[in-house]
Amino acid sequence: MPKCLEAARTAKPPHTHALSPRPAVARVLTPVPQRRTKIDWLEKVAQTFYAVSLLAFPEWWLTENFVDGAALANNDSVLALASIMGLLCLTIIVITFIIRNAKNTRAELMKKMDIATAVTWSFFLVNSIRLQQDGIAPDAAFKQNLGIFSVIIGAYAYQSTTRKPKSK
Repeated sequence: MPKCLEAARTAKPPHTHALSPRPAVARVLTPVPQRRTKIDWLEKVAQTFYAVSLLAFPEWWLTENFVDGAALANNDSVLALASIMGLLCLTIIVITFIIRNAKNTRAELMKKMDIATAVTWSFFLVNSIRLQQDGIAPDAAFKQNLGIFSVIIGAYAYQSTTRKPKSK
């Protein structure tokens, strides 16, 4: 019989506690898997909306989001840029989905992801304000985007403060 099998067969069982019928077992520390939250799903809906709008309906998206959207919707270069933006949105959807769904993703990384998500959506908010002030974005689209961005920013900022700390 090989030495490793012989050693395993003849090894003494671990010590047991006087009141416990089971042997004492060393506790193995494993990361607690993080689940997708309702906030994560809200962001996926927003991301999907933007990706689909830019890829499948760029003319509509341009008309809705820019004062001179009708003219932009007839420009092939602008439509090409919209498709590139849609593909970038799709890339972000896939990458964030993988990170937020990985079984070995820890709460520390998820908290950082929440903060980074709030910050990046804040960039969209600031850009939207700039476009409105420059007279490029129509008032209705500005208000709608302002609401969407604000909700997502606030939700992720809140979620970053409610993540469970590192498991010990």
